[in-house]
Amino acid sequence: MKKICIPLLCLLSTGAVNAQTSDWSASLTAGVNYLFVQNPSRVLSTNFPYTTTAAPGTQHFNGSLQGGYHSQVPMIDLPGLDIAYRRLDFTLGVGLNQDLNNDYAWYVHTGASYAFPFRWVTLKPGINLTYFAARREKMGSIDNRGQTISMFGINSGDYFTETYTYDDGDGNSYSYDQDYNTDHLDVNYSTHSLDLGPQLDVVFPSIGRFALSAQAGWLLPVYQQSALRFVQVSNDDGVTTNNLKSVTLPDNGSFGGPFAGIHLNIFLGHFKATKS
Repeated sequence: MKKICIPLLCLLSTGAVNAQTSDWSASLTAGVNYLFVQNPSRVLSTNFPYTTTAAPGTQHFNGSLQGGYHSQVPMIDLPGLDIAYRRLDFTLGVGLNQDLNNDYAWYVHTGASYAFPFRWVTLKPGINLTYFAARREKMGSIDNRGQTISMFGINSGDYFTETYTYDDGDGNSYSYDQDYNTDHLDVNYSTHSLDLGPQLDVVFPSIGRFALSAQAGWLLPVYQQSALRFVQVSNDDGVTTNNLKSVTLPDNGSFGGPFAGIHLNIFLGHFKATKS
């Protein structure tokens, strides 16, 4: 199975280091990083043969992604949670990246760091683990009305069936099947990845509950996969869809490189774990 590398990054900065009255503390953190991609993915085009019951012989699909990939990718860390135990920090959050066109895709990040407090700053070297959820970009579509499309051993019929379950309010559950006529078959490009990398946070002195931190590091792709995904779209204005199998694609660039950004940390307070 081929792999692709598309990256991203961002770990959360940790809360400001204060004189602690207990071992545990919690903070919220959010910010923006920029990833400087060393080997950006290229805009893909694809061509593959397919057959249809509506016409003899072999047909050919031609499609491509619209727009382009960015060499400088903004990453927006939405407010996440930072838990500190003495000098150890553990973070968890979600964010949005913009590696293709102006569309955003989700990612989930977590990490750990260790604080070295100095007079004017606190240094927090650590690691982060980021999963970039699969995003789909449409490359084109094939007319699927009243015919069966076949490609890569995958068949897309002229209808598909969805199963629904409902509760009658008295604790009884029922299920039923609903058939939908297929209008067209979407051909989408999809990619997802898992990245691991070092990072360093420089946390400046806090003002009340607020502290700014600068963040820098390097994003190293661990695993990424891209694929063509086929989706049946019904004739009810595309409200109902049905995912078919996917076809793995070769590598397309590498989503890795240095990153830097700034974060805002909001200290929530100390808490203490007590033994029963």
